[in-house]
Amino acid sequence: MVILGKPLLSNEFVLMAIVSFELRLVGFPNLVAIDHAQPLTLTNSLGKTLIANDMSSNIFKEGAQANVGQYDLQPLLSELQAEIPLKISLPTIKGDAISLSVPPSLVAEWQTVANY
Repeated sequence: MVILGKPLLSNEFVLMAIVSFELRLVGFPNLVAIDHAQPLTLTNSLGKTLIANDMSSNIFKEGAQANVGQYDLQPLLSELQAEIPLKISLPTIKGDAISLSVPPSLVAEWQTVANY
């Protein structure tokens, strides 16, 4: 996100960047209930595990929706290796996590977009 702001004492504009990269995962309503009290777990094929914080409450005025999860990946992107496959584990209210495979090409795309 980029914001242009005009300083109070000058006619020059200031460019301010707010850096964030969040992953939104959406399941079918009434079929998937995400456990928003738990973080998203990312594990590569070498066993390295990273944790992404749930940011879902920031996207809805009325609190988080059961089938929508949004997670902050910005602090993790530099630790991901684009050439190594990744598994995402999405926690659910029922206790069984949903596992999603992320190909190396998508990890590389995330890093490219975040650094743009």
